[in-house]
Amino acid sequence: MKPSHRLNRNIKMILVSIGFTTLVTSGSLHAAVIGDVQLAGQGCASTASNKLRLIVPSQSLYSVPLNLNLVKSEDKIIERHACTAAIPVHLEAGEKLVVEDATQKINVRLDARTSAKAQLEIFLAGQKGDVVVGEAEAEETTVKAKVKLSKAGHILQSGCGEDVILRANESIAVIGSGRASAISDNLRVKIKIVQCE
Repeated sequence: MKPSHRLNRNIKMILVSIGFTTLVTSGSLHAAVIGDVQLAGQGCASTASNKLRLIVPSQSLYSVPLNLNLVKSEDKIIERHACTAAIPVHLEAGEKLVVEDATQKINVRLDARTSAKAQLEIFLAGQKGDVVVGEAEAEETTVKAKVKLSKAGHILQSGCGEDVILRANESIAVIGSGRASAISDNLRVKIKIVQCE
């Protein structure tokens, strides 16, 4: 056999092997598609970055750019900001969305006689979710604190094969005579696509 024929034969074998690996890999993936994050609200720290980031693949743990940014001056008694994220999810027949273990941290600075109350709700569009609440208070001196909003375990699941919009609302209200500021980290949450039982 000529060297050129042997080379062509080897190239064909490599291409066949690559094609087979791709087919096997594709067959093991879910057909679901998780879309980009859409942010809205006067309290969003930024709407420039709207990408989900997978931070622990083995746990399906994502970072969602749902960030609040609030500054309250002394001349206002109440300041309230909110930010909402919407994530479209396309599911194929036989698949459902499961959401678990949400955590968000908010760094607050409060002058004396000022308090803050933060809330987080994760739900599917058209439904209601449980609201998680966190609070901080400064009585006589300035306080720097980290308010943690978290819900462990199961949060929600979709129906089988339904396209859904996963939503997360975050808000913070600051009340009092002093100055205050608050900024939140990204929301960390497990977003899983699983087979229907």
